[in-house]
Amino acid sequence: MEYISLYRKYRPTNFNTVVGQKPIIKTLLNSIQQGKIAHAYIFYGSKGIGKTSIAKIFAKTVNCLEPINGDACNECENCKLIIDSKTSDIIELDAASNNGVDEVRNIIDSVGFLPNTLKYKVYIIDEAHMLTTSAWNALLKTIEEPPHHVIFIFATTEMNKIPATILSRCQNFQFFRMTEDDARDILTNVIKNENINIDETSINKIIQLSNGSARDLLSILDQLCIYTNNNITERAINEIFGLVDLESKILFINNLISKKLDIIINQVEKYSTQGINYTVFVTELISILLDKLIYLQTNRFNNLKVLNKDTINSFVLSEHELISYINIWQKIFIQIKNSNDQKSVFLVGIFEIFNLSSNQPTVNSKLKIKQLDKTNVLVESNKPIFTTSVYKIHKPVVSKQEVVESQASNQQEVKKEEQIIKTSSNDLSPADIFKYVAANASRSTIVDMQTIFSKMLEDENIPACANCLMLVEKVFVASKKGIILKFSNEADAFILNKNYSKPTFQNFVVKYFKHPIYFAGFVNKDLQELTKDFKTNKYKLPELDVSQLSYETNKKNDEMLFMFNKIFNK
Repeated sequence: MEYISLYRKYRPTNFNTVVGQKPIIKTLLNSIQQGKIAHAYIFYGSKGIGKTSIAKIFAKTVNCLEPINGDACNECENCKLIIDSKTSDIIELDAASNNGVDEVRNIIDSVGFLPNTLKYKVYIIDEAHMLTTSAWNALLKTIEEPPHHVIFIFATTEMNKIPATILSRCQNFQFFRMTEDDARDILTNVIKNENINIDETSINKIIQLSNGSARDLLSILDQLCIYTNNNITERAINEIFGLVDLESKILFINNLISKKLDIIINQVEKYSTQGINYTVFVTELISILLDKLIYLQTNRFNNLKVLNKDTINSFVLSEHELISYINIWQKIFIQIKNSNDQKSVFLVGIFEIFNLSSNQPTVNSKLKIKQLDKTNVLVESNKPIFTTSVYKIHKPVVSKQEVVESQASNQQEVKKEEQIIKTSSNDLSPADIFKYVAANASRSTIVDMQTIFSKMLEDENIPACANCLMLVEKVFVASKKGIILKFSNEADAFILNKNYSKPTFQNFVVKYFKHPIYFAGFVNKDLQELTKDFKTNKYKLPELDVSQLSYETNKKNDEMLFMFNKIFNK
């Protein structure tokens, strides 16, 4: 009997069996039940999160003869024809290999013919961003006014490459990565049905490796089942995917702290021999360091992802040092992703940490430091999101001795930084920024800000303090004074919230936006909680005074700044 991969075997067959994407499913089901089926849809989002699967389910559901609560029954004649691929009325096209005008003309010629057996003829075009400009132009008129029996569904991972003329003629649905809970639900079901032996630690590692992709989740599980004969262990996962266990990562951090270069070089050589995945390794290092930073400032374990009561004190770093380490590894992560020699880039990160002065903090003790204080925050938007806590900005408690020592080490730098803090100080938390931006956002503003933001990311001279912007998943919401960004990693969001008010950061921002901008970064869970609360609560909104953001300019910008202050600081 032919073996079927797990991701194919457990592909959902109707809307009821889909895990996640609930707002999208609800909208599509309602459109079918109410008879308000659009002629063209665009499904966009990361790879392996259900775009094509839901497109196929939608095609089956609109043609189902005996729908159950609007969902496909999978039993009627039409459903069986679609399941067995015995109908020519569901046309799937891979635009990666069929992206020219000739292929599109074939579609245009065929849309005029009525379906052979079904009610609707559905065209599912995958990797739609690969279509050429000429192909899109040829298809434009057909998409705008197709026959009543035709539905187009375009699936893409790169929404920005779809022409605006096409976007405006389609209903657009953004698909989100799975949450950890969704991934766990899928794994639990498959593990039970396939009689797989696996412990909780291994499940967590598989979820982490999948990075929110359902297809990757099951492909990884499939590979491990074959390797271990359905007896999956943490050791097997590390061997196959080039991972390092927590104990070794903590040992690596301790050797960095102790500056044991010979031992570290030997460790790196060993990792390279084992085929370590440096991208994952750096991400895990950042997660460990961030856990330590969160614990130092909250003294709680409930927000930690990696460390626990047994491991939290396994290495010692101050808050200043932790922030420095995270910043360096964040920069190295971006470089590793784009490098053919990951080992060399990784070693550069090690030497950069070695060059940190153990007596001089990255953030001067006289300056304001972001202190994490768990708080219940909340928000609004019409898009789906997620739950965890966000962090407020407070002034630190600093001893006199610390200030004296800091001034003695670098008195001129202290004076310079004190002046910056005086002009850029603000006690807004990321949640406050979110509330203001969400309340003052509009569709046109979001589109405009996103366009400018995309151009900004193409700049080859992004300052180090703004490197975290390269890891943004999307512009979640925006107003004229602020932008809310969505990250997949909590460390990335934390670094943005720490750095955005720096003059160097704002100098770079003003170059593109023509005025300072407030930024706030969150992961999915935070955004979901913030959005939910924003919709259900009434409170006085904070004001974003962009004049408090410090940056440098020149005389050429004086006229522009005058107009900006007149508009935004009335």
